[in-house]
Amino acid sequence: MNKHFTRLLALLFIICSVALNAQVTIDNFDTSAKDNLYKIYTQGKSTMVIADDASIKAEGVASLNAKAHIDSVNSYGSYAIMAHDVEAGKYLDISSSDALSIWIKVNKAPAHPENLVLRIQLGDQPSAGDNREEYIYENSTILDAVSGWVELKIPLTERVQSGTDAPDATGFILAPKDWGETFKHNNSKLDRDKIVGYNISVVTTSWAKDSVDINLDSFTRFGSRKVPFIVFNGKIFGGEMSTSVWGGANASLSVVLGAGSSSGKSAVKWVVDPQNGYAGWVATFSAKDMSGNFRLNDTMKLKVKIPAGFNDDLRVQFSSPSVAPGADNKGTSKYVFTQAGNNWNGEWKTLSFPLNSGIPDGASVGFDPTQVNKFEIMGDKGTSVACEIYFDDIWAGSPVIDVIAPVAVTNFMATALPDLNAITWTDVPNETGATYDIYYSLKPITSLTQPDIEVLTTGIPGTIQSANHLLRAPADQDLSLYYAITCTDSFGNVSPLSTTGPVANKAKSVPIISLKVPEVFTADGNLTEWTASGIKPFVIKPSELTVAPNTKIENDADLSVLAYLAIDNTNLYVAFDVTDDIVNAAPEVNVLTYQRDSPELYLGLYDFHGAYHQTYARGATPDYHFRFNKDTVIIDGGGINQSLVATGSDYIFKEKLSGGYTIEAKIPLQDIATKRDAVFTGLPDNLFVPADGMRIPVDFAINDNDNGKTREGILCYSPENKDKSWEDVSRWSYTWIGTKLLDVEKENSASVSSYSVSQNYPNPFNPTTNIKYSIAKSGIVSLKIFDVIGKEVAVLVNQYQTAGTYHVQFDASHLSSGIYFYKLQSGDFTSVNKMMLIK
Repeated sequence: MNKHFTRLLALLFIICSVALNAQVTIDNFDTSAKDNLYKIYTQGKSTMVIADDASIKAEGVASLNAKAHIDSVNSYGSYAIMAHDVEAGKYLDISSSDALSIWIKVNKAPAHPENLVLRIQLGDQPSAGDNREEYIYENSTILDAVSGWVELKIPLTERVQSGTDAPDATGFILAPKDWGETFKHNNSKLDRDKIVGYNISVVTTSWAKDSVDINLDSFTRFGSRKVPFIVFNGKIFGGEMSTSVWGGANASLSVVLGAGSSSGKSAVKWVVDPQNGYAGWVATFSAKDMSGNFRLNDTMKLKVKIPAGFNDDLRVQFSSPSVAPGADNKGTSKYVFTQAGNNWNGEWKTLSFPLNSGIPDGASVGFDPTQVNKFEIMGDKGTSVACEIYFDDIWAGSPVIDVIAPVAVTNFMATALPDLNAITWTDVPNETGATYDIYYSLKPITSLTQPDIEVLTTGIPGTIQSANHLLRAPADQDLSLYYAITCTDSFGNVSPLSTTGPVANKAKSVPIISLKVPEVFTADGNLTEWTASGIKPFVIKPSELTVAPNTKIENDADLSVLAYLAIDNTNLYVAFDVTDDIVNAAPEVNVLTYQRDSPELYLGLYDFHGAYHQTYARGATPDYHFRFNKDTVIIDGGGINQSLVATGSDYIFKEKLSGGYTIEAKIPLQDIATKRDAVFTGLPDNLFVPADGMRIPVDFAINDNDNGKTREGILCYSPENKDKSWEDVSRWSYTWIGTKLLDVEKENSASVSSYSVSQNYPNPFNPTTNIKYSIAKSGIVSLKIFDVIGKEVAVLVNQYQTAGTYHVQFDASHLSSGIYFYKLQSGDFTSVNKMMLIK
């Protein structure tokens, strides 16, 4: 079969599919009364009686008879309503249609036809918790006289209105403002894919009482309309989309500010790391009816920048659940477009794919344009090479892009409570789908670019309007914090900052990663050297922390843990003292490593400031997932499962006679940085060098297997873990290395063109002094203190920093008077200066 014939079959399949779906039944009225599909609402002594009627119908096996009597209540009239609400959590999506149709037969006409009207009312609710907004269509003549079956066609048009316009038959309109508070608003826009209910009403418009007897049949939507479909709009991904990437361990997908196709726009950055030549990424979303787009031969457009070295075709495809006869309902059918890859040159190109030009993916059949739920991009031939590809303006349906930022958040405040600051605000009005980001600092916040700002949380839905900041520090201490909040609308526009503070409160000390390691480490399961060295444990037990959803841990006796962490320049030291009433840790053949009794450690080996990573990062800021099984320590994450340390002199998993088990491990930092590359090629991670005051992402998950077959419980350290930390770094908590908060401040200065180190000030000093330095290129920066014989006595900085000028404070209260040297090293630059401490 040649490709032209295959494409023709595909085109015929799509045309037939969308033609069949061009008229979609909302209610056939065959058994509506029997099924209690409608609730009846009336005013005063008005009544409406409905019944299934098989004696007369426009189609199918029956119609619905409705006898309405309208009482006299108000000078402006009264009503009787048939109301249908969609099942909670679901929507009626009418977005691909441009009209409604309902068949009506008038059996008994009203006595005052000039006063009686028929209304069709659509209610939308864009997000849970929003007001329900009502859009009204009104026909003043369809009920006037006895008639046979008449088809009433209702345009799905949203009328332009001033706020006082009355409903009529030209389309749908919000209830006029003078109709009162009964009619609420949300975003004042008809969200056709978020319909939560509809009403069919008989209404009088005067004091006069009246009645009517009608039959209804075949309520449908029809016609075709291009649905605005946005994957990426130059700022953010479309609403309710989740993204993932596949290929090698270094593959990633992120949004890069300012990297878009034109000034001020962002771009989707795809780091291509192919596995066996294949790589790609996908955006997944709730099933969307795009039949109108396909039927009207809409185009999928995107801008892309691909380097000349990329030797593969670009493949773009939609997916839907399979609807082919006999097909696996859990499978997918794909509809594919390709762009030849022989003209990539590292410049932005605009691609346009007519939707009727695609073909089914090989044996994949049954693509359903009314149930599109994935958009995918990949290399098509399996010849992809490692590179970076950028995307912008990915959409179909000619969407209207909102470029107006929301107004600033109001009523933003932080209140000091024990161990936390409670943060509240008021949702910005008329911004459906908006989310909120919260920041904090020890200094007043005037800009999100200032170097001392930290990210508390991002992406909070608008219906929540609150957040808690658990105050954590390496030691109990008083803090005075400032906060800021921004609102991001569904198009990615960000509001001005709203700020509050300072808020004075006490931070609670948390366990740290000790720079003092066990004095004589022996992997024997006896943890006395940990306690003797003064290393405090992370206490993890269900009475104080969280158990993952859909898992079960009975109580502290069922499972509780003391976890110890220490580090030096060579090794990471880990110990667990686990209370477990039933231990099932043996490496059974059919039990996966995470299904056994086994602790898991999540750790970021870098100085953590700013926003959390979403996925595991590599290089200068690497994230790690360790699993401690009976016979080995596994490094997991990023699609790998590689042994780091086997049972022996550096690792033991030992069951206790009293119930439970202990673990001790010494893991070389060099192995952590390089061993996962034994599975996937790529650059190794930076070798981590710890420094007192570093802030470190951390989390624990303790797997509990009581039945010997499968894991039953997961005990989590971070309250946000919820059995998601294995895939989402942003759910981790954090701690510190050592006991001090490292104070490194970056100037908001112009770009730096050279390296320099200033003389410390004051000098001589007692006991603190300040050091200012500049770095010309981003990279790992080391600032260390040495005594006169060359012994290292402090590490002030050992982290990745962007180009710029920095200040760091050195506290020498633990040192004796004398001459000291501070050494700055970054890239090929090294500088040594002398300073004097006088006590």
